[in-house]
Amino acid sequence: MSTKRADIWAFGVVLYELITGKRLFTGDDVSEVLAAVIKDKPDLDAAPGRVRRLLESCLEKDPVNRLRDIGDVWKLLDDSHAEPAAPRRATWLPWLAAAALAIAAMAIGWMARTARPSAMTLPSVALSIVPPKGTELPNPGGIILEKISPDGTAVLFRTNDNRLHVRRLDSLDTQSVPPFDFGGTPFWAPDSQSIALSTLKGLFKLHLPRGALELVTRDLTAERGGTWGEDGTILCAKFDSSPGGDGLYTFSAERGRVVPVEVQGFKDGRYYNPEFLPGRRDFLFAFSPNGSEGTQIYLATLRDGKAVDVKFLFNNDTSVTFTPAGGGRIVFVRDDNLYSQRLDLSARKLAGEPQLVQEHVVSDPGPRTANFSVSRSGTLVWRSGTVIVSQLLVFDRKGNRTGVAGATAPIGTVNLSPDEAHFVARGEAGSWIMETNGSGRVSVGNGSNVLTLWSPDGSRLIQSLGAKVMEVSLDGSRGLRELGEIPASAGRRILVHGVSSDSRWIVYSDEFGLYLLSLPGNQTTALVGQRVDNVAMSPDGNWVVYHPYTEPGIYVQPLSGRSLRRQIASTGNFPVWRGDGKEILYYDPGHIWSVVVQGSGEQMQFAAPEHLFSVAQPMGILGGSRPLAVNYDGSRIYFLQSTEQPDAGVIQVRTGAIPQ
Repeated sequence: MSTKRADIWAFGVVLYELITGKRLFTGDDVSEVLAAVIKDKPDLDAAPGRVRRLLESCLEKDPVNRLRDIGDVWKLLDDSHAEPAAPRRATWLPWLAAAALAIAAMAIGWMARTARPSAMTLPSVALSIVPPKGTELPNPGGIILEKISPDGTAVLFRTNDNRLHVRRLDSLDTQSVPPFDFGGTPFWAPDSQSIALSTLKGLFKLHLPRGALELVTRDLTAERGGTWGEDGTILCAKFDSSPGGDGLYTFSAERGRVVPVEVQGFKDGRYYNPEFLPGRRDFLFAFSPNGSEGTQIYLATLRDGKAVDVKFLFNNDTSVTFTPAGGGRIVFVRDDNLYSQRLDLSARKLAGEPQLVQEHVVSDPGPRTANFSVSRSGTLVWRSGTVIVSQLLVFDRKGNRTGVAGATAPIGTVNLSPDEAHFVARGEAGSWIMETNGSGRVSVGNGSNVLTLWSPDGSRLIQSLGAKVMEVSLDGSRGLRELGEIPASAGRRILVHGVSSDSRWIVYSDEFGLYLLSLPGNQTTALVGQRVDNVAMSPDGNWVVYHPYTEPGIYVQPLSGRSLRRQIASTGNFPVWRGDGKEILYYDPGHIWSVVVQGSGEQMQFAAPEHLFSVAQPMGILGGSRPLAVNYDGSRIYFLQSTEQPDAGVIQVRTGAIPQ
């Protein structure tokens, strides 16, 4: 099993031989070459001065003294550390150093392009991809946006400004994709030249890096992943809030329509990240049955719009991928490590034992994702870190940590009960009631992506199930009861954000806006005519605060008039209204802010935002989540934090990670 330091040593050998055209270690036979590797000090005089310093660090015999990370290459090429040289020669040094790295990058790209499952084993070469200047990679977890192309020549990734970028492995330059609104996980076309993207207007194709968006279909999105077969068939895992609406859907350009896929023998549940096997109608998918927190991995065949010959492979917290490298292998993360295991397609089952590929890879069991991608030739892309689970921390108003609430879990949303004794914690993997002063938890849902909230008196939980708004009493005095039904809601994702104390009205949203539903009669009034995220009600039930999906900032608006909307912050997200109504808190990456509220009714006044304290950015937070809560008087502020904050500021790449 190779280690990072061994890979850096191999990189140094390859770089030296590419630059000089000479063998670094020689001998009459293999034993002499191996002896030279172990005993001889490399003669680096043929390498340019600045690159020589890099090579010396890469080729240290003692791994402890070797270059720690390939991302530190640039530090060793810094002018301030370069060797003195004659003035005439100094003008060539920057060019030679850049040329050396360019040659190495092109070599990696050439190996990725020319590698085939039947090819000879290639040396493992590692490099790091850093985001463009002025940007950062978003925290890992949630939607996975580090995707290597099927042919292994390019990596697609996103930065914290919600821009997509393409880095080709035979180039040192990163190309940016024109900005646009997208959601879900992009996935590559089999030709490695285009990607498919979900937007609010449907599924689109984009020819990289700067082609125009081309509509595929308005009737399909890929919130939970998708795959593009070599025959042009697209298979997506689609979210649908109606009971039994989650499922797999296909689109074929020949037929021009979206068709739900019947998975024989399966009942209601959630599907994740389908993936066609190259050149076949077979595909992998992850499935989580309703009422279960577990995830099952299956192999199936798509035939006549049905998933047939469905075979269970194994249980795993996150989805898997497939590469033809190594004779055809399933690749997956378990216990923070990346493994591969051979898939016997003739027997349709796993064979042999899992083999360790890479340690310390980020995974997020909430949306069943892990931050890695593998090409057909076995080139690996990943983010370093651990499994993402969160815990609710308690802070005072100065940012001092004063306690911990509840248990650790893969959660992204918290709702504090009116009596502040409990909170509802929700993630894709499930929903739980937890104690604010203890570690106990009770499961109250299977993570069907509904927003579970408290009734105003704290005696009931309220949630949406498709078009129906339901409540359940916590004391068991009555079971699930319907409060109302949202009209014309078929195929829409419904989230309930507030219910009046007398249950006479409900505030809810879908992908098109925010609405007030009056009961009885189910009369709907539009409050906001665009998609919104993170809606919170004022304690008196007269106002809403929210973050527009396509606009920056925080807005408030009375329920009595949409024309009275006003912006209270130009940036930020996750707004919450404290229990006494005198303050709104919100999160702006790395910081908690406060907006003081005065007055009542439509005459409320909102002060300028005031910074309270800094806080680490939460991991694995999806759209519609809310990691922030506050108690009645604002003395205790609750914020979700990952139990570990992995250092994953670069994207790691390694060729030959899955040997041929």
